[in-house]
Amino acid sequence: MPQQAAALQDLNGIDNSTAAEPRNRARQRTSFGGASRPATHTVEQGLTAQPFCKNVRAITRPVPTNVHAARSRTTTEEVMLKEKMQQAINAQINEETFSSYLYLSMAAYFESKNLLGFANWMKVQAQEELVHVMKFYGFVNDRGGQVKLAAIAGPETEWANSLAAFEAALKHEQHISECIHQLVDLARELKDHPTENFLQWFVAEQVEEEASADAIVQRLKLVGNDGAGLFMVDRELAARIFVMPAATAE
Repeated sequence: MPQQAAALQDLNGIDNSTAAEPRNRARQRTSFGGASRPATHTVEQGLTAQPFCKNVRAITRPVPTNVHAARSRTTTEEVMLKEKMQQAINAQINEETFSSYLYLSMAAYFESKNLLGFANWMKVQAQEELVHVMKFYGFVNDRGGQVKLAAIAGPETEWANSLAAFEAALKHEQHISECIHQLVDLARELKDHPTENFLQWFVAEQVEEEASADAIVQRLKLVGNDGAGLFMVDRELAARIFVMPAATAE
């Protein structure tokens, strides 16, 4: 018993801080990639003591911003599209949107007559007109302008027959061609060479649009009231598919 009491006295004489030192060091270290690393940054390092992982998360790259969104348009000098030209192109966007609306109405008319080939041709035409809309839309934005959409007029919904519908389509394409030509004249008047160059695609496109509609008009005139001939034309028009124009395909 005297020996046990002496042993206990010797143990009590050991410095508690010295005994706890290994445990404290263990708590102050953590494993990271197989090596020891301090669990926190010290105040002496000039940083607020925070867990290491939180400091890592705080180091992030700036989020890239959209180029178009970052572009400022607050000054007149930054707008490369003259106001008069911008207004004219916005009006043309309305014309092109109405064109799509008109051809979709014609497609619905032919569907009601069970002429699905004619309807298919008109639906493809409606898609092409939307491509035209987006080309103008993109150009205005690229030139630092602002697209301003207006209300679209309601199209016709009934025609006397297939020939009358395609004659109306041809007349409409001739109207659109005249609108494009007026835009070209305005671009030249304003000495807006980029816009004039941009519009040349539409000048060439309208030659094709008019020729395509006129070819069907002439065919329908030859067919007349022949039901078998109308059926043949309908089957031919059913083969048309929408193809994104090469100049706009991405």
